[in-house]
Amino acid sequence: MNKAILGRRSFLKASALFGSKLLAGATGFASLTNCGSRSEWRSFQYPKILLDNFSLFDGLNISLQKDQIILIKGDKILGIERKGDLSQYKGFRLFDLNGWTLLPGLIDNHVHMTSPFVMDGNLNVLFQKNEQFELNFRNCVMNGVTTVRDVGGFPGMIKKFKAKADKNQIPGPRVFSSLSMIAAREGLQLGWPVNASYIEDPIMKSIMGGNFAARPQTMEEINEVCEEMVRLGAVWLKTLHQDQSFHHKAHRLPNHTDDEYKAILRNGRKHN
Repeated sequence: MNKAILGRRSFLKASALFGSKLLAGATGFASLTNCGSRSEWRSFQYPKILLDNFSLFDGLNISLQKDQIILIKGDKILGIERKGDLSQYKGFRLFDLNGWTLLPGLIDNHVHMTSPFVMDGNLNVLFQKNEQFELNFRNCVMNGVTTVRDVGGFPGMIKKFKAKADKNQIPGPRVFSSLSMIAAREGLQLGWPVNASYIEDPIMKSIMGGNFAARPQTMEEINEVCEEMVRLGAVWLKTLHQDQSFHHKAHRLPNHTDDEYKAILRNGRKHN
């Protein structure tokens, strides 16, 4: 047996079983019948799991590996072994993967997990936000993405749905988030059209548990925002530097001063 004990979420936290409807979750096994309603997500808790009958792409070898089994206990992968006499694995729940291809989960380095993906922050957005955000989490897993780097969103919503995914209450990836991005103080947009009012708004901040973007006005406020994001659980700090909008009505965008960028960098390094 491979004696290295691997974190299951680092390899299989929901490994993409391409062509399958099975998913290895954080603390058990789960079934996803499709991308539809929440009721279709079911979590199964088994102390010990044995995965059999699959082709393995491990990212180290160029060809698929056959005749392998994977042993899982609790939330750890015990090892990947050559298939032999399965009767020796007493107490393991056997899952036959019917020849599907198994591979480590993919990593998406740029996502906005709590973006409503609309330009107008209206009442429909608020009424549908929970369904939309859960769908964002679900779609990551359904496309084989099991780890994401969230680059800005509503802190309260990110923490809420991240906690649900971590507890296996909904399908979702492992999330490393900056929470609110730290934007320049001038101007109302970050490149979005004028009617993207949800970017920074006191009412939205109250409802969503923080703003999509913070706009500190002074150096002191920059330091305060950085500390607040870390306190709320950010694992990195997000700021922006972009001279011109990518939209068809391109316009100049505001940026921080050099000293302000250096202050954000110092805050990030302080907590590194």
